Amino acid sequence: MFSAPVAPVTLPPPSPLRRSQRFWLLPLTVVLTMGILAYVWTHLSAPDVQETRIELVSVPEGAVVRVDGELIEGTTPLFLGEDISEGQRLTIEATLPNFQVWRRSFDVEPGHTRHIAVFVPIRVDITIDSIPPGAQIDVGGERLGRAPVTLRGAPLGRVLDVRATKRGHATATRRVTVSGDETALVVELPGLPERL
Repeated sequence: MFSAPVAPVTLPPPSPLRRSQRFWLLPLTVVLTMGILAYVWTHLSAPDVQETRIELVSVPEGAVVRVDGELIEGTTPLFLGEDISEGQRLTIEATLPNFQVWRRSFDVEPGHTRHIAVFVPIRVDITIDSIPPGAQIDVGGERLGRAPVTLRGAPLGRVLDVRATKRGHATATRRVTVSGDETALVVELPGLPERL
């Protein structure tokens, strides 16, 4: 094995700080020290004060909100923060047409709290009959059976396409919107014209 002699490397001595460099060193050290002390003072010695805020989100959006019976301006999603404080007992009620009322009571906690109102549709049963009786009833392309039949759990506001068929009669169709006022529907089938 061959080895070449290695020459020692000598580094030049560090150059002394010039006068202009020394001039900035002291103020820079003072500013950094003061910044560190200010950070420690504000983050470690002061109590953590959190803003009390409540966010209300709904699915679907656009619900009208009342807090302790008082109507809140706007619709969901919205923030509540004014006039509420930690430990206060609140009742929030959110309403949306054709859906069940969403209501929660709780004690306000410090910080940001999110409540999500998931609305459940109001559902009704609809009885569908025919004139003459016994027509085949289809709703939205789904066969329900011979009239009278009951469509269970139809959500309010849903549009239904009802079709009734019976031998010897013309097919009858009706488009209806489910409401809480009408829970019975009668479809009249016209007779076919006589052939001569």
